[in-house]
Amino acid sequence: MTNSNITAQDVKNFELLLNEKMIPYRNVPTGTPKSVQELQDLGERYFPNSPYRLFQAESIYDWTTSDFVRFNLFTQFVYTGLPNLPLDVDRITALIWDCYYPPSYFATDADFMHMFGLPPVQSLQELREMMTPAYANILRPLVISEFKVFTQAVLDLPPISTRDHPMLYRGAMPMAVRKGTSTRDRFGAQMLEFSGNTMAAAPLEIPLEEARVELFYPGATFRPKTCWSFSDSVAGARIWQQGIIVRAKPPPGAAYWPAGADITPFSLNPGTTEFNFPLQMKYRVERNAWTTINNQKVLVLDVIMEGLDWSDLDW
Repeated sequence: MTNSNITAQDVKNFELLLNEKMIPYRNVPTGTPKSVQELQDLGERYFPNSPYRLFQAESIYDWTTSDFVRFNLFTQFVYTGLPNLPLDVDRITALIWDCYYPPSYFATDADFMHMFGLPPVQSLQELREMMTPAYANILRPLVISEFKVFTQAVLDLPPISTRDHPMLYRGAMPMAVRKGTSTRDRFGAQMLEFSGNTMAAAPLEIPLEEARVELFYPGATFRPKTCWSFSDSVAGARIWQQGIIVRAKPPPGAAYWPAGADITPFSLNPGTTEFNFPLQMKYRVERNAWTTINNQKVLVLDVIMEGLDWSDLDW
């Protein structure tokens, strides 16, 4: 991907998100917020030859706030095997309601809901009445445009040395949810190889044990519908995991990890190292196994990151 993949419509959509103050996230309750001037300086430092350098810096910073929830929902819950790539709006709505990051990243909070262009809600039914398929399809192209800017930014950053970082670790699913709920059944459905991508009448979900057999058996390859972030610390992955840990190795003999970048300098949380890899990264499974962490059953996937494959995705 090059800057030419950021279209005039993408720029218009990004500007609309900025004007509506849907990006960056309003009134972040934790972390170290960055000013427009700080983001401008980061853009000039890291993307000096890009006409979209401020947008690129803003998009990465935006990802590191809870706006990554919006990114993920509108890229993961898509029937990628059907014409026009319809959304699973029921799953999107349910996960917005289930999302829970104290002190204020949840659906009853005005700032959290503003990133969807909606007011706070007090029930799932109230949210369903607002997040209709028609409204979701108005919001979707705005999210995809920001995602394209973000992807370009990651690709434009310096690569990650395999010598310095021989393994990377990911805790998944990447959403904290209300007590008594789980996102594990959504993990397999976020892969392009998931058989349910062609079944519009069925929800985009699959029990994790079934996904382990269908999608994550040794030797299988898979590609997420969205970007993935990793840590250089297994301890960090254990903290963020919601039932799944991915341990990744680079291609044998590679001096750099394929296509990913360290986005920590742009982060709301600069004390937490974050490496991001674009959607369409191909992973090959070496092994999978169940383990127990703090009395919780966790699936551990050992994978090799093979490189990007853009062959059959057209947002």
